[in-house]
Amino acid sequence: MADKKRNITKKVSEPFVLAYYQHQYDRMGKLEQYRLAMTNIVVTVSILAFTFGFDSSKNLTLTTGLVLPFVVVVANIFAAVYVTRTRSWIGTAELRAKRTLELYATALHELDKTTYEPYHPKAISLWKIQLLLHILLVIAAIVPAVQYLI
Repeated sequence: MADKKRNITKKVSEPFVLAYYQHQYDRMGKLEQYRLAMTNIVVTVSILAFTFGFDSSKNLTLTTGLVLPFVVVVANIFAAVYVTRTRSWIGTAELRAKRTLELYATALHELDKTTYEPYHPKAISLWKIQLLLHILLVIAAIVPAVQYLI
């Protein structure tokens, strides 16, 4: 198995390795952009639904008490799942990029291993903030539905 890896590393050209490495980081960037766009759209729609659908001067109707909250809940659950799945895809692309360095650019791999921001256990990453925002909007949308049913 080790001989196969050595032969593969000798046959792959440097421009190809660079292109593959860059492709992985481009993929990560696009996935993060798509995730942010999804969050922005769903949060905007949710806020508009809360603003115009739940006016305090009118009583809850079937539309404002059940249908609108249902739409907000479904949209936010869909977005939360998308946020979670993109984290997995981004992680895969990152592992591929790091593995490419390990196999084809050993010196850069060593540099990459020693120059990173240490992980802080109490820090919340952007994807987790987005996920928490969608969960909060789901909970907020359930409140008028419960009020309508009571």
